[in-house]
Amino acid sequence: MRAILFRGKSLDGEWLRGWYTKALLGAWPLRDCIVPISDAEAGYRHEEEVLGETVSQYTGVDDVNGNPIFEGDIIAAHLDIDHEPDRVTYGFISWNKEHAGWSYNEKLPAGFNGTVPDDMDFEDVTGIEEWTVVGNIWDNPELMKGNENSEHGQV
Repeated sequence: MRAILFRGKSLDGEWLRGWYTKALLGAWPLRDCIVPISDAEAGYRHEEEVLGETVSQYTGVDDVNGNPIFEGDIIAAHLDIDHEPDRVTYGFISWNKEHAGWSYNEKLPAGFNGTVPDDMDFEDVTGIEEWTVVGNIWDNPELMKGNENSEHGQV
């Protein structure tokens, strides 16, 4: 069975993994929340409020070190292409609505403000041999800076 899992950054800056929900936390309006895995496994439901712009879904894929890859993760993609052996690029993972699937993008959108649009152009992931999570677009946008003006997104 496919794992349906989310993460979000709590109001105190801690990343939480679990299930996404909207909850009424004492007063209207509903708030973005994560039900942490540890709470659910212990048999009770406890919602933790998270920053809505950081809520991201697990892609169902882990990197070479066994780390789960979530939407918004910045990854080092190790390519095995005949004319560019051992090329490494950095990009982020996002949902591509047009292709109904997870996509790898070597450039952050201009004026990045923490939200990734659904209609961006994405790179084909053919030829990627290894993925390594190196950060995420909310905590580490500087990891993408070198890609913006370089040829083919190389760093």
